Amino acid sequence: MRSEELCELTHLSIRQYQRANGEVIALLVIAPSKTDRERVIPMSAELFHVIASIVRRHNRTGRPIPLVSRFDYHDKV
Repeated sequence: MRSEELCELTHLSIRQYQRANGEVIALLVIAPSKTDRERVIPMSAELFHVIASIVRRHNRTGRPIPLVSRFDYHDKV
């Protein structure tokens, strides 16, 4: 994963996929950047646990997680 893609992750980047046998797989959806194509990466159980802990910590107040705006020095936006 590129550092730019990592900075653009949100809680909406986490998706779940249920296989035909009922097994649920956590997926990390990376927004298009360099290749202009969305990428979907299966997450390990350990990575999903860490990301879920971060989202849970921010959701504790019941308010939505605010989006952070930043200046991209490469695209100048």
